[in-house]
Amino acid sequence: MMAERDSSNGSGAPPNAVRVSGTDGCVDGEALMNGMNEIRILFRGQKYRLSVTGSGKLLLTK
Repeated sequence: MMAERDSSNGSGAPPNAVRVSGTDGCVDGEALMNGMNEIRILFRGQKYRLSVTGSGKLLLTK
């Protein structure tokens, strides 16, 4: 299963939003990070930081 970037605005999703394909709810981490080492996530009014560590693992912090 791969996540793919949505570059159109026809779906109502923001440009470059990551879509989940398939039924298991997985999102491809490479597609999510889009070549960056850190992204910020707003979830239910709380801000989080998802970063790639030096050993290539994902770390989610508040």
